[in-house]
Amino acid sequence: MTNLNLLGLPGSGKDIVKQALNSYLDKQQFKKLPIFTHNYQQGVNWLVIDVRSKLNNTKAEVFLKENAKISSLVIFCFAEESGLDVQVFWQKWVKENSPKLHILRLFHKSIKEDFIIEQHLKTSKTIAKQLQLQTVIFSPATLNLEHLMAGLDACKQNLQMDIWRIKGKILTTEYSNPVALEVTINRWDTFGCEHALGEIKISGKNLNKKFLQEVIDASQL
Repeated sequence: MTNLNLLGLPGSGKDIVKQALNSYLDKQQFKKLPIFTHNYQQGVNWLVIDVRSKLNNTKAEVFLKENAKISSLVIFCFAEESGLDVQVFWQKWVKENSPKLHILRLFHKSIKEDFIIEQHLKTSKTIAKQLQLQTVIFSPATLNLEHLMAGLDACKQNLQMDIWRIKGKILTTEYSNPVALEVTINRWDTFGCEHALGEIKISGKNLNKKFLQEVIDASQL
């Protein structure tokens, strides 16, 4: 039984793909595959890409190119939310960087039944490297999202902090309901949620926790 590694940028949808794969395998009565979204093992590598936005970060692109070289399949996650121009961008990107790779589009968190998984279970000779990121955690009260976004942008622009991922469920001044933060190196998304955990996790490189705390404090009203 081979291991299946889902590679990709933080927040690209690897956990969503894992759930979709397990559901697909059950329906197809296919043997179970150990699926890893981190702590990668020797086995098959598939690259997951969030295709809701074009790529505009050099470091992220270098990371994706390295992973594309050792993958046997590319999965376009969130395809139902991707505009035609963005899909064309990613199709061109795959063609330029890994022209032999097949593209699987994931619509509404499900895999089409006509997908033939056996064709893409090519074991890689290279074990994928885990992206090494710092993670700092904050416990804010009510935040102003606009102030928070401006402060974090200043961290990236002026202090060269590489912020790759932000997750949190918080109270904000802009909305009456709690807000879930889902931020990647390429996108800033907010969604309504039922409960505020009062916690924000920021992951990246060259993070200055003291300055980030100042940004959080300045965003609290």
